[in-house]
Amino acid sequence: MKVTSKILFATLASVMLISLLYFVVLAVIPGYRGKYIIDDSKLMALKVPDCPYLKIEGIGTKVSGAFRIASSSDSLQQGKLFLPEEMKKYITTRQEGDTLVVRFTGLEALTAEMRTDSLYNFNLHYYPVQLRGMKNVGFMKVHFNTFRSTYPLWVEGASYVGFLGECVLPALDVRSTYTLELRDSQVDTLSLDLDSMERCTIEDCHIQVENLTASRDYHYYQYSGKNPAVRNWTPKNKKARFFVELLDTPAQIIYKE
Repeated sequence: MKVTSKILFATLASVMLISLLYFVVLAVIPGYRGKYIIDDSKLMALKVPDCPYLKIEGIGTKVSGAFRIASSSDSLQQGKLFLPEEMKKYITTRQEGDTLVVRFTGLEALTAEMRTDSLYNFNLHYYPVQLRGMKNVGFMKVHFNTFRSTYPLWVEGASYVGFLGECVLPALDVRSTYTLELRDSQVDTLSLDLDSMERCTIEDCHIQVENLTASRDYHYYQYSGKNPAVRNWTPKNKKARFFVELLDTPAQIIYKE
């Protein structure tokens, strides 16, 4: 009984000591917080080169926000990138051939300076005149909203891509993307490489032709709303398998020999 009491007392003492050290650290390091919320009430505009292709670089896992892309008929927005003023020194833009490169630098130093674990509310807004393709090298989420184009668009390498309402495209080709959401949009021809895609959700979209390809033995996505007129499945090898869950609307599946 005495041994049990000693163990219990030692455990309680350890918990109290750890709690005390935690509050001492907070007192010694003022301003420490689990996350730093960026003030996006003050946005500044950067005039960037008019390029058909976009590349995003330098975003790590400690940043929570989105690169938001939309169409605009406002001449004050067209061809510009809007970002929080306090983030200006951490962003550079340059043109490489026909590609606009947006690079984020020094964000790890910023998290250390602000004594924070992560940056929140880090949102940028881009209104391209023309955009035919984008590549995301990092973990920045990409949101398309009210994006309308007469050009086919390809998207590659994003941890998350969302077409979240009123997007209109003649063709969309999504490659090497971990998560894809497509909602309330119109795409004449949708092409998906499912190999790197762990989650795919398509809801209430108008799609004429859907082209799917993959190589693994299990691929799945959820589809609701009107089904495409044609769904083409092109396996990369003999073990490739594809599973689709069709929700709330009738569908006709025709198999070809």
